[in-house]
Amino acid sequence: MGSPVSPIVANIYMHEFETTALRTYSAHVPRIWLRYVDDTIVILPEEESASFFSHINSLDTHISFTQETCKDGNLAFLDVEVHVETDGSLSTSVYRKPTHTDQYLNFQSHHPLIHKLAVIMTLFHRADTIVHSSAEVTKEKTNIRNALVGCGYPDWAFSKADNPKPPNKNTRRAQGVQGRKVTITIPYVHDLPDKVKRLFQRQGITTAFKPHNTLRQRLVHVKDRVAKEKQRNVVYGIRCSQEDCNDFYVGETQQSLRARMNQHRRPSNSESIPDSAVYTHTYTSNHSFNTREVIILDRESRWFERGVCHKCTH
Repeated sequence: MGSPVSPIVANIYMHEFETTALRTYSAHVPRIWLRYVDDTIVILPEEESASFFSHINSLDTHISFTQETCKDGNLAFLDVEVHVETDGSLSTSVYRKPTHTDQYLNFQSHHPLIHKLAVIMTLFHRADTIVHSSAEVTKEKTNIRNALVGCGYPDWAFSKADNPKPPNKNTRRAQGVQGRKVTITIPYVHDLPDKVKRLFQRQGITTAFKPHNTLRQRLVHVKDRVAKEKQRNVVYGIRCSQEDCNDFYVGETQQSLRARMNQHRRPSNSESIPDSAVYTHTYTSNHSFNTREVIILDRESRWFERGVCHKCTH
């Protein structure tokens, strides 16, 4: 779970599974079989329901289906609610779970404006594509608007989302010269995105922004935190423990911080490799440094990028 390749593998496997399941069923083949990854919606005669359900659960011991039948003419499939009308036709509307709270990305949150406008555009697009009748589309959009106003969305945001700005002509021309579209993703910093975006647009580069400080990062820790001295691939800083000394050393290492600090405490074992600047300082000035007070400035597994970060910190 969570791997980028998971949906691809699941789709390949489920395609083979459903092909076998439908081919080997001896009774009536379902009138409709629609699937999204591992969620399916099936239309078949009611008397065939139990038999077909047993059939698909007998094909693979690692796959166990559950089923939900149509109740009062309604059946939910993903975020679509299918309604069976009195004349036998089908209509659709947006499905929301009973626990739905109408809480969306707050407009005052520290996110790029385009992310907030995308919330409006995505919800309106869902209403246009899922809801069956025009009257229900209007009703659904009114509900969306009221919910988003409760999340702080101003009127001008809805107008801006309905009339997005056309692509910049200079950007299109630059992309045409280069022959390919170039997109970069950088962390979002308040008040900087528009300025940075304009600079890159002049070079034909599309800019995307992502939050770099989220609640998930702050609150959710799936793995136990690695002790500082055991951490690897870091850029670190060492300050001299002498109160009247302002020397501060910045370095980078692939090995554990503990191993690197031990190297700083002794001279080099090779004539071709000079002593570290930390060892030289402590040896010549009779000063010292405390391993517990070493600061981790950044983490980067790639050697070149770690070296660049190291130089920038200097």
